[in-house]
Amino acid sequence: MNALRRALALLIAIRGLTNFGKPFGAGTGLVVFGRLMHGVWSTVVAPVLGVAIVVYAVLLWQGRPAARPVGVVYAIWSTANVLLFPVFEAMPPSVTSAKYAAFAAAGIVGPWLAAWLATKGPQA
Repeated sequence: MNALRRALALLIAIRGLTNFGKPFGAGTGLVVFGRLMHGVWSTVVAPVLGVAIVVYAVLLWQGRPAARPVGVVYAIWSTANVLLFPVFEAMPPSVTSAKYAAFAAAGIVGPWLAAWLATKGPQA
């Protein structure tokens, strides 16, 4: 369980680091409750959120008790974004329903699994 928790922490850290590129990416932006945001959301909020996600990943990696509540908030955020994005935004033609379903499964199960593993501590 410790190895799985650390693997998820690494993936979450990488996901958090992607927020630092949002101000510079064409066609990218921060997704907030299913809506693709631009402007101050991408230039200011995305990097700040990236720092928070990386901090959570470090807490998760270390098996700190603080990782659990942060993980639950992150899992709720991720789940809401994954479920609401196709409701509010047009999907690119290259993204089929099957591709998005696979992405959605990972985007929901991964954060919730990490939050659950956060309760297991460093010896799990």
